Amino acid sequence: MLFRSIKETANTLLKNTDWMIIRKIERNIDVPSIVSTYRQNVLTECDRLVNLLDNVNTVTDLIDIVQNQNWPEMN
Repeated sequence: MLFRSIKETANTLLKNTDWMIIRKIERNIDVPSIVSTYRQNVLTECDRLVNLLDNVNTVTDLIDIVQNQNWPEMN
């Protein structure tokens, strides 16, 4: 359940800029670097959280992961 929640959060954060990726593929219009960086940071945080969840040994570890999510913001 928590894996799904993390991936849903990442997808929600990425969906506002998905059109820029499609535009790049379809029309070869560059994605602004701030958007590329933001998207990479979202994916990095998602991967970090999933990897931490894969190695949870205690309830305390799980609580720590949930309380210390660090999702980026678009500047």
